[in-house]
Amino acid sequence: HWWTGAATLLGLPPAAFADARFGVTPAVLSTPGAMVVLDAIRRSVLREASTADDEASGGAQLPASWEDTWLRGWGRATPSGPLWWSEYTTYRLGLDAHRLFDELHALPAAPLLCHAVWFAHQLPWNASAAFATPGCVFSLVQSTAGASVAVVAAQVAEQLDGLDAHGRAARRATPSSSSSAQGGVSPPQRGDDVGR
Repeated sequence: HWWTGAATLLGLPPAAFADARFGVTPAVLSTPGAMVVLDAIRRSVLREASTADDEASGGAQLPASWEDTWLRGWGRATPSGPLWWSEYTTYRLGLDAHRLFDELHALPAAPLLCHAVWFAHQLPWNASAAFATPGCVFSLVQSTAGASVAVVAAQVAEQLDGLDAHGRAARRATPSSSSSAQGGVSPPQRGDDVGR
């Protein structure tokens, strides 16, 4: 569980995540907020490493840096199961512990992510629903779901066909009377969206 792992990583009680919520990909993180969280991780990892070193007989060899200790600890066995965390759960709980999350972020009234595919059983991706849902800003097909990149690209292309870069119906060049006999199209006029 990502929330439990993040709480453990930060040295927080399990109840720390009771009311926390934060989406995953995509998300915008605060640079100052991330620095606060990294410092909390560093302090927690060094505290844990110091305790482990004190308990080890014969001076156990620790990794060279706190970053190595932190990242190599992902997935390690703990009494409550593997230590799994995500950057998002760790970020949220780290900021909550310092009462900074609400100062740095405003949660949207409705989820911005819709029609996401995380697992193979959710395939095929419903691209048309993602594009048609009002308020849907992000949709994704997770690479581990096993979807073909070519199929997803074709689904997106189908939805984008006929739209310009701003999501408006694109103006298309129309065949002119002289060029249509030769199979060409009239040259683009000033203001036409060319190459979009």
